[in-house]
Amino acid sequence: MAAVDRRVHASQASHAAAAVALHCLFLAVWGWHLAEAHTLHLKFVDVFSIPPSLARFALCAYALPLLVVVPSAAVAHADYGSGEVCFLDTGADAA
Repeated sequence: MAAVDRRVHASQASHAAAAVALHCLFLAVWGWHLAEAHTLHLKFVDVFSIPPSLARFALCAYALPLLVVVPSAAVAHADYGSGEVCFLDTGADAA
C-alpha cells in the first residue's frame, strides 16, 4: 500500500510512475484471470484439445495491458498520480 500513498513519494514524477505501474499491474491481473478462464474452458468443454503454452498467456497478460496504459498515459498524463492516492484521477469528488 506504500505505492498508493502520496506521502511516500517525494516528487510528482515518482507519484505518476507509481500510478502508471499500478494501472498496468491491475490490468495484468485481469489478463491472467482471462487466461485462467480460457484454460478452464479448454479443460471442461474442449477436453481433447492441446492446451496453449504458458508463454503465450504471459505475452497476452502483460502486453495487452501495455496497449491500454501507454496511450492512456500519453494522452492523459496529468490524470496519473493526481490527488491523494497514486492512481488515476477520475475527476469525481467523493464529497
